[in-house]
Amino acid sequence: MGFITRYIASLSVADSQLTKKGFTLLELVIVMIILSILTGIALPNLVAQVGKAREAEAKNNLSAIAFAQQAYHFENRTFANTYSETGLTFSSTNYDYSPPSSSNSVTISDAIPKNLGNDNYRTYSVGIYYNNGVFSVILCQAQNPVTTTQAPNSESGNCSNGGIIIR
Repeated sequence: MGFITRYIASLSVADSQLTKKGFTLLELVIVMIILSILTGIALPNLVAQVGKAREAEAKNNLSAIAFAQQAYHFENRTFANTYSETGLTFSSTNYDYSPPSSSNSVTISDAIPKNLGNDNYRTYSVGIYYNNGVFSVILCQAQNPVTTTQAPNSESGNCSNGGIIIR
């Protein structure tokens, strides 16, 4: 009987010493599960913010193109057929900028993702219109990352492929 009592006492001492040395496997697993859940919640938001930043780059570049085309037209009474004629030089790792489609009264430039359909950002297109001494600008945004859009050929038109006029 004394042996059993001493054995039980030694187990309780061993148990108390083990709990003071570190974390149990169960506690570590629970922490890992919580971290996994938090990562699963935060990661999609992070990816969406990266896409928005890349889209902001395209919108800013198209805005610069619009201003440069207006200045070029003011001096030459026609829109430029290349970006270099306007003095613009830019490169992008995320978007390709199609050469402008220009006439005396309208020019259209497109920003198309280099990895269209695979990346989570959309196509944009800007149309700059000149009518009786007044410039107007339409910026079109594709509805989703898989489709493309183009600004209308006239300032009273709509964006192609159901694109949204955002400015």
